[in-house]
Amino acid sequence: MKKTLLFIFLIVTIVCKVRSQTEISDLAAGLSEPSYLVTSGTDLYVIGSNNLYKVDTTINNPTPEIIYTTPADFFLVNLAINGSELYLVLENYVIATDTFLGGKISSLDLNNPTNPPVDIYTASNYISSLTNNGDTIYFTEEILVNPPDFEPFTTDIKSIESNGMNIQTLVSDFLDTSVTRGMVYTDDTLYLSSSDDNTVYSVDVLQANPTPSVSVDNLLFNRGIFYLGTELYVTEGNLLRKYDLSDPNPTTTATTIAENTTYEDMNNNMPFFANFRDVVIIGNTAYMTLRDQGLVVQAEDTTLSLDSFNSNNDLEIKYFDNKLHISGLKEKTSETVIYDLSGKKLLSKSININNNTINTKFLATGVYILLVENQTIFKFVK
Repeated sequence: MKKTLLFIFLIVTIVCKVRSQTEISDLAAGLSEPSYLVTSGTDLYVIGSNNLYKVDTTINNPTPEIIYTTPADFFLVNLAINGSELYLVLENYVIATDTFLGGKISSLDLNNPTNPPVDIYTASNYISSLTNNGDTIYFTEEILVNPPDFEPFTTDIKSIESNGMNIQTLVSDFLDTSVTRGMVYTDDTLYLSSSDDNTVYSVDVLQANPTPSVSVDNLLFNRGIFYLGTELYVTEGNLLRKYDLSDPNPTTTATTIAENTTYEDMNNNMPFFANFRDVVIIGNTAYMTLRDQGLVVQAEDTTLSLDSFNSNNDLEIKYFDNKLHISGLKEKTSETVIYDLSGKKLLSKSININNNTINTKFLATGVYILLVENQTIFKFVK
């Protein structure tokens, strides 16, 4: 299929600046070619080439549940989630005749996953990645320069509403023959992981004519990304690394969170450590996929230890009556943000010593993360 023919990344050796903090452990096995994943509470939704899986992270050795299988000649490429609605990117490719027929974005109702997905957008081109802000879907579409030749191509960044209306091209010719593997949205900004350019780009979607800029470069075989607070998690070959985007030079202060030194792939009879395909964070645990091993693996982010979630030398947080009560504040105003476990920003508020409560009545039952002044993290359960 097109993605296999075009883009094969083989890593024999990776030299890293910071030693890994945590070796991975298995969460779930038996998936067929798992790649990208999203979270819903404590559940993972993971795509393989043909199957969509649900994995319960609260269970030891969970059995992946297949909740959707593609029809013949269709393959899953990427996904995003909006409440109970899952947005799927599919590639239409006929293996028998080596014929690429286009790509599409469809919506699957997780409350009724046996119902066929509803098509939102279809194209004669390959759609490589997507993310969303509520009902607005952002995606990358590869435009062939000399069709039907797969190369060269350029990449457009587009948006569309989940009802199929209001399609827009935000950026034309974003990349030249460089595929976008991962894509996330936060605070009116898109982050796009280009594995060919070894770079994560950012795009301000509120600009009249958005211009991509470099957020992190000099990466190593980067694919999936996940944004939390001010930090960007990036899968780089057999490493998971974290970059603080509030730092003007995030590559100089990057932290290696996890490393795979257990599972290997082969290239011309030479072994190399298998590459992570994507990453999400739930609480202080990172979950990654190993495609050829059929695994979802996990590792604790020790920089988000339970102590840093629940306590701080200066601040004390108590939760009752649907309110967060924060004591230990200084005279100056402090900025706070509440995220869900998928990294979606739900609320921001300025607080101070005289106005030190945050109303959470609007939140559904679940686990959330409170970020104070972009540096102190607390986890609370409603």
